[in-house]
Amino acid sequence: MNIMKTIAGAAAALALSIGVPLAAHATIITVANPNISSDIGARIRWGGTGFEASVFDSNPLNQSPTLNPAGTPVWQLNQGYGFQVTYDGTTGTIGLSVDFDLSNSFGAGESISRNTFAAPNGLTSYVGYGFKYLQVAGNGSVSNLSNLVINGAIFPTTITPAGVQTDTYFRDTAGLLDQVTITGTLTFTGTGTADENPAWNFRFISPQLVPVPEPGSLALAALGLLGLVAVRRRKTA
Repeated sequence: MNIMKTIAGAAAALALSIGVPLAAHATIITVANPNISSDIGARIRWGGTGFEASVFDSNPLNQSPTLNPAGTPVWQLNQGYGFQVTYDGTTGTIGLSVDFDLSNSFGAGESISRNTFAAPNGLTSYVGYGFKYLQVAGNGSVSNLSNLVINGAIFPTTITPAGVQTDTYFRDTAGLLDQVTITGTLTFTGTGTADENPAWNFRFISPQLVPVPEPGSLALAALGLLGLVAVRRRKTA
């Protein structure tokens, strides 16, 4: 009876864990430009009179919702602003937070999110999808990105755009980017223009369905657990 309880408990734990995506750590690497159009993303920019931020869908012009669209308060030059971009493939939520008030936390009015499962106006629904690539793009030469961390992987090099735009691409060697947390610090060193300069974009590229284990895989795993329990039983007998 104890053996059966052990098997049942292990099988239940396995059943709960299968299909629950976990963010990979220290498996994020930089890659070459895949030359594929972006699908969804988040944007932080100067915005003319001040700063603003938004999340967007497959059409970057569809920026909604937005943070601080009026540009008040304005960016303080040479001051680091913490930010966070998240994507949750389980709920389809892309989120963006910016520490506008420099309080070292994301308070009221400093976070927005968008449901990518919804597909208004004929846009793509990303139900069940992860993304193969992440693009971090900065334009202009009067801003930089530092302290970049993607799913626990630390990228210590400060990125300062050279010329029109500097793009860096990332992927997860352990699988698709279906659970993502990006944090970092943005610093503006000079005034910008109304034409999104400088701006930073975090784009998710190449959506692919997240693999779901077939019923046979679960059965094989349960048999494996049965064998392990039987071996343990013989050793302790």
